[in-house]
Amino acid sequence: AATGRGRRSAVGTWTFEGGGFVVDGGHRRERVSGPGTGARGAGAAPLLGRFPVPPEWRCVIALPDVEAGLSGEEERAAFARLTPPPAETVWRMAHLLLLGVLPALVERDIVTFGRRLSELQRRVGECFRPIQGSMYAAPEVGDLVRRFEDAGAAGAGQSSWGPAVFAVVGGEEAAAELAERARGWIGASRPVFTTAFDNAGASLS
Repeated sequence: AATGRGRRSAVGTWTFEGGGFVVDGGHRRERVSGPGTGARGAGAAPLLGRFPVPPEWRCVIALPDVEAGLSGEEERAAFARLTPPPAETVWRMAHLLLLGVLPALVERDIVTFGRRLSELQRRVGECFRPIQGSMYAAPEVGDLVRRFEDAGAAGAGQSSWGPAVFAVVGGEEAAAELAERARGWIGASRPVFTTAFDNAGASLS
């Protein structure tokens, strides 16, 4: 609250605190009013669950040469303009998360995890189409997501408002190969890197 963080999502707060794959419960008033009302509850949204990501899984992250996504006041204004998604859409996304993404994560089934995560990403992207103009922040972002999937990534999507694109793969070798291909797609000067998933959170040493 002191730093003005967590007004729209507490995911960053909870992953900084303890790492892992986290699910938050949304702000209290958002759960009643919907994401387009601009209503905000006090403090960070509650942590509903934290799950370790298998240590062998890797993420490839690439930043195509497009304008950075929304943040700060522009992001606040964008959320205020959005109308709540239909209940059917919300139910489907909750179903994908609770009965698709999370069970696959716990069972270390990266194929199902990635497939369900990609579908969830597409549905979230549709909710933000009125602001972005499409499912993704830019055509280059959508093209890179599709390239990652076609190249064998278990799942891929856009991070927040973009332009970062992520892909989940099953190991270090696959990540290195996919990252090299990504450099060919978006240009060698653009940032592309691989990383393991942090299951511990931030620490001071």
